[in-house]
Amino acid sequence: MAVIGGPDLSDRPQLVEDSGLQLRSVSHPGIRNLRLVIASSVRLMREAMAAALGGCGSVVVADVVDLSPVGIARIADAEPDVVLVDIGEANPVALGRLIKTVSPAAKLVAFPLDEIDERVFACAAAGFSGYVPRDSGYDELHRVLIDTFEGRMHCAPHIAAAMFNRPPASCRKPNYRKRRPL
Repeated sequence: MAVIGGPDLSDRPQLVEDSGLQLRSVSHPGIRNLRLVIASSVRLMREAMAAALGGCGSVVVADVVDLSPVGIARIADAEPDVVLVDIGEANPVALGRLIKTVSPAAKLVAFPLDEIDERVFACAAAGFSGYVPRDSGYDELHRVLIDTFEGRMHCAPHIAAAMFNRPPASCRKPNYRKRRPL
């Protein structure tokens, strides 16, 4: 497979390294950017994502962390808008709940996620606001991050259909017991 041309990097903002791998945008100071933390147990994945997303004008990579207790604690210090969470080797439900505990205001995006109804619904129940399908590229990753930041979500048609065909938990087992007067 041959690669013909690559992304035009000439309009990407300049980044300044604060400490370690903490990056901030200096070429778009007046624009409200998405503050992103990338959380992954794989260092290469963290660094590659930071390099790719950090150069985008609408995303500021606030920190990259591993999934250890120390890394999870650093998420709160970064005060992110969105946390991109590598759920590849982890239990997404436990991980989502743990991150939401330390950073309740942050929106969580799971990657890479197989678009299987139960996996998507489990992530949603654990506090994730969006997901990046396993076979997505950079453009879709960027779109998911921006959409999540702005309160939108795109999903495969079969996920949307399953969501509407699935009764809410409160409708599954109706409680018809009469209350006794006090």
